Amino acid sequence: NPELVQGYAHGLTPYMSDIAALSTSEKDGDAFGFLDVEQPVDRPVAKGIFSVLSTDPSAYNEFHKSAQTHIVSASYAWADDVKNGVAVQSNDARLLDAQTLKGLVEVGTFEAAKAPGANAEEMYAQHKDAYADAVDLLTTGSSVVPTYGQFAGPGIQAFGILMEDTIL
Repeated sequence: NPELVQGYAHGLTPYMSDIAALSTSEKDGDAFGFLDVEQPVDRPVAKGIFSVLSTDPSAYNEFHKSAQTHIVSASYAWADDVKNGVAVQSNDARLLDAQTLKGLVEVGTFEAAKAPGANAEEMYAQHKDAYADAVDLLTTGSSVVPTYGQFAGPGIQAFGILMEDTIL
């Protein structure tokens, strides 16, 4: 049921860190644990979720928009620290989380593009749309990403536009 999936995915932002087993899930205090306890590095369950939800256009946008808000906000928080002279490590958890989610987004998109009747150009357009929607959410302050907080304003918008090619 695409409407059910879309409704679930829209409220998914707080749970994205648990699904992807990000470092932020350790700090959110909820009882929802990692899905890939047996294979935390390979994340087969998370890859499956991204792959399945990527096959429906409306679910794709909502789910990937949630993932992209995490990617952009984690990257922005790290870059903001660097800009402000805060010491950061080369293996900073925020960058590792952003890359983990980027990989899961790519796996989901790739698997959905292999589905019968899928069009690679349309998949890339969906990918770009979800990213643009994520940046818009962060720019307007309509999205709060757990442990990174709420972002709003021209700084996050400019960062999102500049990072689009790198993240996509």
